[in-house]
Amino acid sequence: MVYIFIILFLLFCVYRYDIKKKIAGRDLSYFFTFILLVSMSSLRYRMGGDALFYEERYPEMPIFSNVSYYLRYENYYLYMPLWVYLNAVCKSISSSIILFQFLHALVFNILLFIFIKKYTNKQFSVLLLFFISFLYIYYSFEIQREVIAVGVFLLNIKNLEQKKWIKYYSLAILSLLFHQSAIIIFVLPLFKFIKFNKSLVWVLLIVSFFLSLFRSNLLNIFNSFVFLDLIKSKNDSYSTITFSLIGFLSYYFVRVILFIPIALYLYSKNKKELKYKWFYSSFLIISILAQFFVMFERLLNYLYPLYFIIVIDFVYLYFPRIKSLLLRSIIIATIFLHIFFIIDYKLFLKNEYGQHFYSHFFPYNSIIDHQKNKEREELFVIEQH
Repeated sequence: MVYIFIILFLLFCVYRYDIKKKIAGRDLSYFFTFILLVSMSSLRYRMGGDALFYEERYPEMPIFSNVSYYLRYENYYLYMPLWVYLNAVCKSISSSIILFQFLHALVFNILLFIFIKKYTNKQFSVLLLFFISFLYIYYSFEIQREVIAVGVFLLNIKNLEQKKWIKYYSLAILSLLFHQSAIIIFVLPLFKFIKFNKSLVWVLLIVSFFLSLFRSNLLNIFNSFVFLDLIKSKNDSYSTITFSLIGFLSYYFVRVILFIPIALYLYSKNKKELKYKWFYSSFLIISILAQFFVMFERLLNYLYPLYFIIVIDFVYLYFPRIKSLLLRSIIIATIFLHIFFIIDYKLFLKNEYGQHFYSHFFPYNSIIDHQKNKEREELFVIEQH
């Protein structure tokens, strides 16, 4: 199976290059991993959920010469301009979705691999975690529009860190022109002024209680300040999603509480030289907001790749220094439970009609055999209604 082969290859690379620190063949293996992932994403056949929607709508997308007319009169799904242009470039060359899948995979993976190479020397460990968490496949197959905006942001982190605001906001605009969720990039610098510490954690936990009491009122206030119709329409649809009390508490625990131990540990041990200080407060605050206003869940997609860098660096640099077995166990358990509950837990779920969530991605079908998965097709039809 394609997934198993990729995991085994990444495990080999983790052992040889990240653990044993071998140099010979490292760059070649990194490039080969890039080829593997681009090929897997490009050669898939009718896989995913949202990806099938984009595939079904691809014949309706304009060629390059008709983009202006399409954006004015036929953009019923409110696609952002650069997404339309990306489709139009491919559509002008070939009507086959394969070319688009290849170009999309190429662009996203170039951005991702440059980011990982720049921010950690444990590249294969990050890629392995990214893959087994299923976030890589989620990014590649599902949130195809948003992930290009995310990829541009990954290259933009250095401008945020170095306070190069002209470059930062220029690339922020570029991200926004791919997907409206990139609006979060414009406010991330504000989190530099919110100091992450124990006091902030306690304040946010208390605020969470009051948010739970006034959720519907706050949604109405938020809607009154939304100035983009496409964001408002998304928020209206997300606001209808509700949870039972037990469901809410469980979700809050795995999405918010499990992040706190590693964040507080890193802050307490390295507060003066802590990297990405804006990340910890932004990740925690957005995670809390996502429990009450589901649309904020999408905004975390911009932060997960950096979170994985932080996790892997922690495992290699800080974890071996922890003497307390209990503390080691608590932190490592919370880290991997937190990551598991991003996407992986959904693989065990099924809808009321019996279709499993994992059928979006299993089994892997390629353009070589053009074999459709019956359960996947049924699930796609149900999700469109």
